[in-house]
Amino acid sequence: EFASSIFFDGISTDKLLFFNGKISHSSSHSLSISIDDIIDKISDSLDPHFSENILKTTSIFDSRKNGEFHAFWTPIGQAAVVAVNQLTGLTKVLHFCTACDVGRAINPSIVEQQLEGGAAQGIASALYEEVIHENGHIINSNFKDYRIPKTLELPYDSKVFIIESLEPLGPHGAKGIGEMGIMAAAPAIGNAIFDAIGIEMDVIPITPERIIERLSAQNLI
Repeated sequence: EFASSIFFDGISTDKLLFFNGKISHSSSHSLSISIDDIIDKISDSLDPHFSENILKTTSIFDSRKNGEFHAFWTPIGQAAVVAVNQLTGLTKVLHFCTACDVGRAINPSIVEQQLEGGAAQGIASALYEEVIHENGHIINSNFKDYRIPKTLELPYDSKVFIIESLEPLGPHGAKGIGEMGIMAAAPAIGNAIFDAIGIEMDVIPITPERIIERLSAQNLI
Protein backbone atom coordinates (compact mmCIF):
# COMPACT_ATOMS: atom_id res chain seq x y z
CA GLU A 1 0.00 0.00 0.00
CA PHE A 2 2.78 2.42 0.85
CA ALA A 3 4.66 1.62 -2.36
CA SER A 4 1.48 2.10 -4.37
CA SER A 5 0.69 5.47 -2.79
CA ILE A 6 4.21 6.89 -3.05
CA PHE A 7 5.81 5.27 -6.11
CA PHE A 8 3.05 3.88 -8.33
CA ASP A 9 0.44 6.67 -8.41
CA GLY A 10 -1.95 4.86 -6.13
CA ILE A 11 -2.69 1.92 -8.40
CA SER A 12 -4.39 -1.16 -7.02
CA THR A 13 -2.01 -3.35 -5.04
CA ASP A 14 -3.06 -6.42 -7.05
CA LYS A 15 -1.19 -4.87 -9.98
CA LEU A 16 2.07 -4.88 -7.99
CA LEU A 17 4.43 -7.83 -7.67
CA PHE A 18 6.96 -8.63 -4.96
CA PHE A 19 10.01 -10.50 -6.18
CA ASN A 20 13.68 -10.70 -5.22
CA GLY A 21 13.50 -7.94 -2.64
CA LYS A 22 11.69 -5.48 -4.91
CA ILE A 23 8.14 -4.34 -5.63
CA SER A 24 7.41 -3.75 -9.30
CA HIS A 25 4.51 -3.01 -11.62
CA SER A 26 3.08 -6.22 -13.01
CA SER A 27 3.19 -4.86 -16.56
CA SER A 28 6.74 -3.55 -16.37
CA HIS A 29 9.43 -5.01 -14.11
CA SER A 30 11.69 -2.09 -15.00
CA LEU A 31 9.49 0.08 -12.78
CA SER A 32 10.51 -1.19 -9.35
CA ILE A 33 11.49 -0.09 -5.87
CA SER A 34 13.54 -2.09 -3.37
CA ILE A 35 12.21 -2.95 0.07
CA ASP A 36 15.17 -1.11 1.63
CA ASP A 37 14.24 2.09 -0.18
CA ILE A 38 10.62 1.69 0.82
CA ILE A 39 11.56 1.31 4.48
CA ASP A 40 13.74 4.42 4.23
CA LYS A 41 10.79 6.35 2.85
CA ILE A 42 8.46 5.01 5.52
CA SER A 43 10.94 6.15 8.16
CA ASP A 44 10.74 9.66 6.71
CA SER A 45 6.94 9.55 6.45
CA LEU A 46 4.80 11.52 8.89
CA ASP A 47 1.84 9.24 8.27
CA PRO A 48 0.96 7.89 11.74
CA HIS A 49 -0.58 4.75 10.22
CA PHE A 50 2.77 3.59 8.86
CA SER A 51 4.89 4.83 11.73
CA GLU A 52 2.72 3.11 14.34
CA ASN A 53 1.66 -0.07 12.59
CA ILE A 54 4.57 -1.00 10.33
CA LEU A 55 7.79 0.27 11.85
CA LYS A 56 6.97 -1.10 15.28
CA THR A 57 5.91 -4.50 14.02
CA THR A 58 8.42 -7.29 14.53
CA SER A 59 8.56 -10.86 13.35
CA ILE A 60 10.58 -13.86 14.43
CA PHE A 61 12.17 -16.21 11.95
CA ASP A 62 12.88 -19.69 13.25
CA SER A 63 14.56 -21.92 10.69
CA ARG A 64 13.49 -25.00 12.65
CA LYS A 65 9.86 -24.18 11.80
CA ASN A 66 10.21 -22.57 8.39
CA GLY A 67 11.71 -25.15 6.07
CA GLU A 68 15.09 -24.86 4.44
CA PHE A 69 15.39 -21.08 4.37
CA HIS A 70 17.55 -20.16 7.29
CA ALA A 71 20.59 -18.42 8.57
CA PHE A 72 23.49 -20.81 8.91
CA TRP A 73 23.78 -23.07 11.91
CA THR A 74 27.50 -23.32 12.57
CA PRO A 75 28.25 -25.90 15.29
CA ILE A 76 31.46 -25.32 17.23
CA GLY A 77 33.13 -27.16 20.08
CA GLN A 78 36.00 -25.91 22.23
CA ALA A 79 38.04 -27.44 25.02
CA ALA A 80 40.70 -26.06 27.33
CA VAL A 81 43.39 -27.33 29.66
CA VAL A 82 44.15 -24.85 32.44
CA ALA A 83 46.40 -24.47 35.44
CA VAL A 84 44.98 -22.66 38.47
CA ASN A 85 47.09 -21.31 41.32
CA GLN A 86 44.97 -21.82 44.42
CA LEU A 87 47.02 -19.32 46.43
CA THR A 88 46.75 -16.41 44.00
CA GLY A 89 43.72 -17.42 41.93
CA LEU A 90 45.66 -16.92 38.69
CA THR A 91 44.46 -19.09 35.81
CA LYS A 92 46.61 -19.92 32.81
CA VAL A 93 45.31 -21.57 29.66
CA LEU A 94 47.88 -24.20 28.70
CA HIS A 95 46.16 -25.84 25.74
CA PHE A 96 43.15 -24.83 23.71
CA CYS A 97 41.29 -26.72 21.00
CA THR A 98 38.62 -25.53 18.56
CA ALA A 99 36.59 -27.73 16.22
CA CYS A 100 34.11 -26.04 13.88
CA ASP A 101 31.78 -27.17 11.11
CA VAL A 102 32.47 -24.49 8.50
CA GLY A 103 30.49 -26.00 5.63
CA ARG A 104 33.24 -25.73 3.06
CA ALA A 105 36.59 -24.13 3.82
CA ILE A 106 37.12 -22.12 0.64
CA ASN A 107 40.40 -20.77 2.03
CA PRO A 108 41.48 -23.10 4.86
CA SER A 109 44.30 -20.82 6.03
CA ILE A 110 41.95 -17.89 6.51
CA VAL A 111 39.38 -20.13 8.22
CA GLU A 112 42.04 -21.35 10.64
CA GLN A 113 43.25 -17.82 11.34
CA GLN A 114 39.68 -16.64 11.94
CA LEU A 115 39.02 -19.42 14.43
CA GLU A 116 42.36 -18.87 16.16
CA GLY A 117 41.66 -15.16 16.47
CA GLY A 118 38.17 -15.82 17.78
CA ALA A 119 39.55 -18.23 20.36
CA ALA A 120 41.98 -15.56 21.55
CA GLN A 121 39.10 -13.11 21.93
CA GLY A 122 37.10 -15.75 23.79
CA ILE A 123 39.97 -16.40 26.19
CA ALA A 124 40.28 -12.66 26.73
CA SER A 125 36.59 -12.32 27.58
CA ALA A 126 36.73 -15.37 29.86
CA LEU A 127 39.71 -14.30 31.95
CA TYR A 128 40.59 -10.66 31.38
CA GLU A 129 38.22 -8.17 29.80
CA GLU A 130 35.70 -6.29 31.93
CA VAL A 131 34.21 -2.82 31.64
CA ILE A 132 33.90 -1.38 35.15
CA HIS A 133 31.25 1.27 35.84
CA GLU A 134 30.98 3.67 38.73
CA ASN A 135 28.11 6.17 39.00
CA GLY A 136 27.40 5.77 35.31
CA HIS A 137 30.99 6.34 34.23
CA ILE A 138 33.51 3.86 32.86
CA ILE A 139 36.50 3.96 35.16
CA ASN A 140 38.84 1.65 33.25
CA SER A 141 38.77 3.27 29.84
CA ASN A 142 42.43 2.73 28.94
CA PHE A 143 44.70 -0.25 28.41
CA LYS A 144 46.44 0.37 31.71
CA ASP A 145 43.28 -0.56 33.61
CA TYR A 146 41.32 -2.49 30.98
CA ARG A 147 43.09 -5.83 30.86
CA ILE A 148 43.58 -7.72 27.62
CA PRO A 149 45.93 -10.67 27.29
CA LYS A 150 49.37 -10.07 25.91
CA THR A 151 50.95 -12.47 23.47
CA LEU A 152 52.68 -14.47 26.19
CA GLU A 153 49.42 -14.88 28.09
CA LEU A 154 47.73 -16.71 25.25
CA PRO A 155 48.26 -20.48 24.95
CA TYR A 156 51.13 -21.44 22.69
CA ASP A 157 49.53 -24.86 22.13
CA SER A 158 46.33 -24.13 20.22
CA LYS A 159 44.79 -26.46 17.68
CA VAL A 160 42.01 -25.94 15.15
CA PHE A 161 40.04 -28.74 13.52
CA ILE A 162 38.14 -27.69 10.41
CA ILE A 163 35.10 -29.87 9.78
CA GLU A 164 33.50 -29.67 6.34
CA SER A 165 29.89 -30.65 5.69
CA LEU A 166 29.07 -28.63 2.51
CA GLU A 167 26.22 -26.27 3.35
CA PRO A 168 23.83 -26.44 0.34
CA LEU A 169 22.56 -22.89 0.78
CA GLY A 170 25.92 -21.23 1.41
CA PRO A 171 28.26 -19.67 -1.15
CA HIS A 172 30.18 -22.60 -2.65
CA GLY A 173 28.99 -24.65 0.33
CA ALA A 174 30.53 -22.36 2.98
CA LYS A 175 29.03 -21.17 6.26
CA GLY A 176 29.65 -17.97 8.14
CA ILE A 177 32.32 -18.26 10.84
CA GLY A 178 32.88 -14.57 11.63
CA GLU A 179 32.80 -14.82 15.42
CA MET A 180 32.32 -18.52 16.02
CA GLY A 181 35.70 -18.95 17.70
CA ILE A 182 34.56 -16.72 20.57
CA MET A 183 31.36 -18.51 21.41
CA ALA A 184 32.34 -21.53 23.49
CA ALA A 185 35.67 -20.34 24.90
CA ALA A 186 34.37 -19.06 28.24
CA PRO A 187 32.31 -22.21 28.97
CA ALA A 188 35.28 -24.37 28.01
CA ILE A 189 37.57 -22.49 30.39
CA GLY A 190 34.95 -22.48 33.14
CA ASN A 191 34.55 -26.24 32.81
CA ALA A 192 38.32 -26.71 32.90
CA ILE A 193 38.56 -24.65 36.10
CA PHE A 194 35.82 -26.78 37.67
CA ASP A 195 37.69 -29.91 36.65
CA ALA A 196 40.90 -28.53 38.13
CA ILE A 197 39.79 -27.14 41.51
CA GLY A 198 36.11 -28.06 41.89
CA ILE A 199 34.49 -24.61 41.80
CA GLU A 200 31.85 -23.44 39.36
CA MET A 201 32.09 -19.90 38.04
CA ASP A 202 28.93 -18.24 36.72
CA VAL A 203 30.36 -14.84 35.81
CA ILE A 204 33.10 -13.62 33.49
CA PRO A 205 35.81 -12.59 33.49
CA ILE A 206 37.00 -15.29 35.85
CA THR A 207 39.52 -13.11 37.66
CA PRO A 208 41.94 -14.26 40.38
CA GLU A 209 39.92 -12.27 42.92
CA ARG A 210 36.71 -14.07 42.01
CA ILE A 211 38.38 -17.47 42.20
CA ILE A 212 39.78 -16.70 45.66
CA GLU A 213 36.36 -15.44 46.80
CA ARG A 214 34.68 -18.62 45.59
CA LEU A 215 37.35 -20.86 47.14
CA SER A 216 37.01 -18.98 50.44
CA ALA A 217 33.21 -19.24 50.37
CA GLN A 218 33.49 -23.01 50.02
CA ASN A 219 36.22 -23.26 52.67
CA LEU A 220 38.63 -24.68 50.13
CA ILE A 221 41.49 -22.40 51.22
